[in-house]
Amino acid sequence: MIYVNIIILLYALITMTILLVGCLMEFSIRRKRYPYFIESVVCAIVMLASDLIGWIAVFWRDENIIAKRVYSVSYFISSAAYFVLLVFFVRFLIYVIEDTVKGAHVPKWLDYLNIAVCGVSAGFWAVNSVNGLISTSTVNGTETGPYYLIGQAGGAIVLCIIFALLLRYSRGLGIINVAVLLSFVIFPIITFAFRIINVEIGLMGPALSLSLLLVHNYLNMRRTISMSEMEKRLAQDRIDIMLSQIRPHFIFNTLNSIYYLCDQDTELAKEAIADFSEYLRTNILTIENSSPVPMEKEMEFVDHYLKLEQMRFRDELEIVYDLQYTDFSVPPLTIQPIVENAVRHGAMMNEDGGRVSIGSYLKGDFVEIVVSDNGPGADVDAVMAADSSHVGIRNVKERLAGILNASLTFESARGQGSRVTIEIPVDKK
Repeated sequence: MIYVNIIILLYALITMTILLVGCLMEFSIRRKRYPYFIESVVCAIVMLASDLIGWIAVFWRDENIIAKRVYSVSYFISSAAYFVLLVFFVRFLIYVIEDTVKGAHVPKWLDYLNIAVCGVSAGFWAVNSVNGLISTSTVNGTETGPYYLIGQAGGAIVLCIIFALLLRYSRGLGIINVAVLLSFVIFPIITFAFRIINVEIGLMGPALSLSLLLVHNYLNMRRTISMSEMEKRLAQDRIDIMLSQIRPHFIFNTLNSIYYLCDQDTELAKEAIADFSEYLRTNILTIENSSPVPMEKEMEFVDHYLKLEQMRFRDELEIVYDLQYTDFSVPPLTIQPIVENAVRHGAMMNEDGGRVSIGSYLKGDFVEIVVSDNGPGADVDAVMAADSSHVGIRNVKERLAGILNASLTFESARGQGSRVTIEIPVDKK
């Protein structure tokens, strides 16, 4: 049976190594991954490799003191890797729940309980595993010791925690999510039942590895579905954005201002018409193109918009530019809606007018874009709501995340103005 165990472990180890390489390649391409999943895969590889080395050392353990020590060390490392794997997987599961289920917040004490259980169990295995009180490997297979069932208690508690979390949030996760994640509970239970029938073959490591492989494949499928849905939403969003930007009252106010300028300042009226024409043209072209555009091009459109607003508000509206870094691209109509909100709901809400600042900076691995105003401030939750009167902030946030894997943060305080910060990974510029 020792050869059967070695073959199974070797196959599982190769599979997990390939999975790790795939995860790292995805990470280098997307700069985004599910937290703690790669760590779980690494722990599985360490566990499988240690088990494999331990089984090989069994051949010479009774005759060679070095082989005996190698066996003991590999058994200890395998046991530790197993419980660290459980810690990481529970944390990964918590992330998936909070990322998938709206409003979900898993209590911190569950994570602390999981760490405590795994820590105590790892210590118990460290004391009793190498002396055969829990189990030992021989040329005939695995033999259980008097503390074998006690040694399984820690893992059983963690599996109960996983099952409880999936049961608690099953409605929000959906049946497919629950079924895939539940494999991390079901496979070990099947393995334990098989161990009762045949104690000679150890399948716990391969079973957990199979579950990780299944979870990874499903995550990729979910990402593909999500990207497909994102593309459909973007097609509709381009139309929604245009309609949200070209509002009747804005067109009326702009044309009215141009009308009066025709008698007072002909050259300025011509300039205003050119700016207004460019503003409308860019909005319409956005429907046909969702590809990122250079930051300079986006700022040209922002400048056309701001000139029109300054034509209306004159000296009441102050614009401050601090564009220290512009060698990157953004989705079209990304900055303009944010600037418009800063003007309408920020600076111009002050009786004496206000100021809007626009800056872009290179900070390590990210490009940072900051748009701020000195207005009266706003309710952050209300601004980020789908039906908010603030133009397109939530829409812009989703587009940035879907196209560039970028993040958008909105901060505001009553009497202190508002600030929107966008962070774009440098390799996604």
